[in-house]
Amino acid sequence: MEIQKEKRSNVMIITLGATKTGDHVSGEIELDVDNNYILTEAVEEQLALNNINVVLDLKNVNYVDSSGLGAIFDSYKQVVEKKGVLRILSPKIDVKRVLDITKISKKINIYDNLDEAIQSFNS
Repeated sequence: MEIQKEKRSNVMIITLGATKTGDHVSGEIELDVDNNYILTEAVEEQLALNNINVVLDLKNVNYVDSSGLGAIFDSYKQVVEKKGVLRILSPKIDVKRVLDITKISKKINIYDNLDEAIQSFNS
């Protein structure tokens, strides 16, 4: 799994993907027991840099298991501890369904549009 990081205003966008070309990631991945630590480490790194407002872009994630859900929720808790906000962007339908079933979507706001997700930090 590869990570792309982009800062817009006061928001850090973390995108997950299979391959990295230049500064961009692409390709579908599974967020599971084999790679969930990469997400957790990326969020921890941003929090250490005082980037406390995070958008987690899941557009390339086609499957998430319980350890992947744990990594998402642990990231959320770490961000909240730092008085920040975490949003989820563009989950695929199956991933969104899992977020709904596990009620993670009740704790973490989900957006389909990046501009709306970024704007939500200002409201």
